[in-house]
Amino acid sequence: MGKSIAMLLNNGISNDYRVIKMIQTLSKSAKVDLFYIDGKPEDQSIFDENVELYNLEHIINFKTKLIRHSFFCYEFNFMVDAVIKTGKKYDVVFANDLPTLYPAQKIAQTLKANLVYDSHEIFNETLNQFFPQKTSPLKKVIFNTLLKIMRGHGTRVEKKILPKTDFFITVNQSLLDYFMVITPTINGRVVMNLPMVTTQKISDPIDFKAKYNWNDRDVIFIYQGFLNEGRGLKLLTDTFHESDSKCKLVIIGSGPLNPLLQSIVQNNNSQDRIKFIPQVKLAELSSYTRGADIGINLLEDFNLSKKLASPNKLFEYIHANVPVLSSNTIENKRVIDKFGLGILIENTPASLIEGISEIINLSDQKRFSSDKFDSAKKFYDWDNQNLKILEILN
Repeated sequence: MGKSIAMLLNNGISNDYRVIKMIQTLSKSAKVDLFYIDGKPEDQSIFDENVELYNLEHIINFKTKLIRHSFFCYEFNFMVDAVIKTGKKYDVVFANDLPTLYPAQKIAQTLKANLVYDSHEIFNETLNQFFPQKTSPLKKVIFNTLLKIMRGHGTRVEKKILPKTDFFITVNQSLLDYFMVITPTINGRVVMNLPMVTTQKISDPIDFKAKYNWNDRDVIFIYQGFLNEGRGLKLLTDTFHESDSKCKLVIIGSGPLNPLLQSIVQNNNSQDRIKFIPQVKLAELSSYTRGADIGINLLEDFNLSKKLASPNKLFEYIHANVPVLSSNTIENKRVIDKFGLGILIENTPASLIEGISEIINLSDQKRFSSDKFDSAKKFYDWDNQNLKILEILN
């Protein structure tokens, strides 16, 4: 059946929607073997018979942690042996993000295969998210030193291997422009991380008002995604209680900021207006999204990757017919301006409160029509990215 692909992933697959979609598309005309960690027994049910899963053991010890916080591109070198030991001859080796690029290049070189690099973000820029921002002076010196080492190492590896890739993929034009400056000769494509219209299962939306005994007149805001730095979450939780009392907020997800955010909500005595729900399965997420009235999509200039990002949640809200309150960033503005399905704000308390009031008024005025959502969903549909992906195989 066509070509054979080895896909490398340095985490679990069950909630990695982009990689799931990529594999499902590629496996329509190729055999895909996924080499990954933190696998679950139910993972195979996500894919058809053209996909084989290799759940690799990754032992976390002192040496692993030392590599992860210094020369992190070498942490997953064990994948090289795992792939070679299968004895299979792969035509394409596919690296997902920078931590798997070095082993993918080694495998491709050994097997004389084509190398594809899918950079979901500017990984070197995201490294500061792994260190706490508020800490003791001594720890801050240590963290800054480690960050400098990691960024220097990551930059060297990426600059060395980027020219050797046969295809380079990233999620939006801003990120592609960034990488084209680093390596102007790369064969680059934008493959946006979009929901799939044709495969979405329609189920009843979650009734948050009944769940939390809220009033019919209340307006439900939702944030869904990872709870870490750079997403405006501290601003959101610390400011939301200042909005109209009819405004309610549901935060869905998990992450290192969860304890702090819960503490902020308790300190503001806003537990009755702000509710937390742990991470839900991807198959169920749409039901939660469609139970809300307005989506929250805040990005901070925490690093360049955040500044240039196209958050998945932005398109998930649109596919759920939920207008979006977004930070005024390059890619957010590109989407909001095109279809007018939300408003842009600055990341300040005053702008957030004003934006909350404005988007409620626009929603009351029926400014976010179903026709606009239908047009946006057709445009921002994963099926429109398929041809770009299948081009890789040719």
